This record gives sequence, structure tokens and C-alpha cells, in this order.
Amino acid sequence: FEEAEESIRFHHDWYNGRHVSREHSAEGIPLGARILAVADCYDCFCMANGEATLTYDPKAVEQLQELTGSQLDATILTLFISILEAERAAARPASPSLLQTASPVTR
Repeated sequence: FEEAEESIRFHHDWYNGRHVSREHSAEGIPLGARILAVADCYDCFCMANGEATLTYDPKAVEQLQELTGSQLDATILTLFISILEAERAAARPASPSLLQTASPVTR
């Protein structure tokens, strides 16, 4: 639990060292905390943009990119965005409902 505790405790530390504890910066911030920071920011941006789910939100991605190097680790952010984009590319359109595809019933 020690690693999880550090991730939670330090995920608000900015990558450039200018926020909250100022105890850590850059690679001194635990890896889990840097990952959690990206996910937390994305979640907040999606909610602010009106998205209740964590689907791909281009505005949220743009907002994340503005924080690269200051609040967020650029390497983690690049990986996170590539995962989002891969998931979006792999997603298939929703199947039509049975009601839309069923042939009309003749009476």
C-alpha cells in the first residue's frame, strides 16, 4: 500500500515543481502519481465539458496538452493520448437496436 499511498499523496504535485508540496518535481514525483495526475486531469476536463463518461474528448485532450511540462509529465501524457486515440480508432459504431433492424410484422 505504500506505493499507492505515495501516488495518491503526490498526484497534485506539478511536474515543474511549482504546486502543492514542492517536495518533488519531474522524475522525483513517483511514477504512479504522474500517471494518476494525467487521468485525474482528463476526468476533470471531461466532466467540465459535459461528458459523463471517459470517452475520447478532443477538447479535454487539448486542455491536457496545454499542461505538458508544467503540471503534467510529457512522456506520460503522450502515452495516455495514444491509448485514448487507439481506443477511439478500435471502437465500432453502436449496433442498431433490434427494433430498427427487425422486419415489419404483417398481420
